[in-house]
Amino acid sequence: GLLQDTLLLFTSDHGPWYQGSAANLRGRKMSTFEGGFRVPLIAHWPSGLRPGHVSHAWASSLDVLPTLVSLCGLAPSPNPLDGIDISALLFGQQSELPRKALLYFTPLSHDGADLHCARKGDWKLRMAQLDGEMYIGDRTSGHTSYWLQHPELYNLASGPGESYDVAKQHPEIVEEILADANAQMQTMPDDVRRSYAELQQNLARITTPPAAAPRPNSNAPLQPWAWEPEDRR
Repeated sequence: GLLQDTLLLFTSDHGPWYQGSAANLRGRKMSTFEGGFRVPLIAHWPSGLRPGHVSHAWASSLDVLPTLVSLCGLAPSPNPLDGIDISALLFGQQSELPRKALLYFTPLSHDGADLHCARKGDWKLRMAQLDGEMYIGDRTSGHTSYWLQHPELYNLASGPGESYDVAKQHPEIVEEILADANAQMQTMPDDVRRSYAELQQNLARITTPPAAAPRPNSNAPLQPWAWEPEDRR
């Protein structure tokens, strides 16, 4: 009878390479676009959850620990956590939960300490990008992050493909998310705060074009903004 009273959480590794498909999402593995980060979550708990319930709310793997702590009736961690208790979403009691902005760090620069994006509700603000082509990653190659002189704002509810930058239409949301990210960065370790300060001084000179990037054609010359590891040519 243990299965009846056991919560099982199924999720996935993030971001496909060329062999996989990110469907209508922009970006692939190692990028900070949704195609590199977004994964499904399936919860199975016969005695605790309503079967067949689907939630369109967004959450993070950072939420697993505080959620399990709450469900087990344990004392919250004395340490500050970035995740929140999402049990109300699992039980279908709420359609969304208030939370501070979720920060997206790139694994390809500064040992993963460079902040590229922040999401709050349906809004995602892209503040920085890597040099070269943002859809192709190579763990062994050094990369530099650049601060965008004009941060890009995407509404993930109406445009999950991150193809339409609406920062000019919603400057107040840009400022709100930036302020939230700046406040959170003050609580980060010294090396992360140092990387953030350095990143803001390293302004981008070029940007990649909007919308999705196709797989590079090995017979065609690369564009000046593009980058591709030699072993993929």
